[in-house]
Amino acid sequence: TVRSSFELSDSSFEHALSDCFDSDFSDGVIERVSCNACSNDCLDFSGSKVSVQNVLGENLGDKAISVGEKSTVKAHNIQVKNSTIGVASKDQSLLEVDEILIENCTYGFVSYQKKSEFGPASIQATNARVHATKSHFIEKGSELRLNGKTILGTEKNVYNALYPEG
Repeated sequence: TVRSSFELSDSSFEHALSDCFDSDFSDGVIERVSCNACSNDCLDFSGSKVSVQNVLGENLGDKAISVGEKSTVKAHNIQVKNSTIGVASKDQSLLEVDEILIENCTYGFVSYQKKSEFGPASIQATNARVHATKSHFIEKGSELRLNGKTILGTEKNVYNALYPEG
């Protein structure tokens, strides 16, 4: 969706070759959605304000939830399994997530600045369980608040490390 208001519920995406759902500069609500065996993101938001509940992302080539370009996303009851990245916040965005399970992923939480016209990003996660190769990858200036503990970013060039081919 682009510059719209939306509601998406009781939906399933499988074997998508790009993002399963992409919202640019929109406001909306997403409930009871699953994404399986998709090449890129399950849910991708840019410049959007969205409420998300009850999402399952499995076997994803990239992220379950990606927020960017000053997005504000509140998510509840999220499960991410066998994927590259659990959730990511970038470019002055805020992702608030409560009750999230991340299992068998390369990265749990990722926060960074991708575009120079934006600033750092943040994630606030409560009731989070993370079983990933690396629980978080946070760029200097960005932050993660994980189950009440603040983790300030120390990494440099996170985007280039995650996507070396650009």
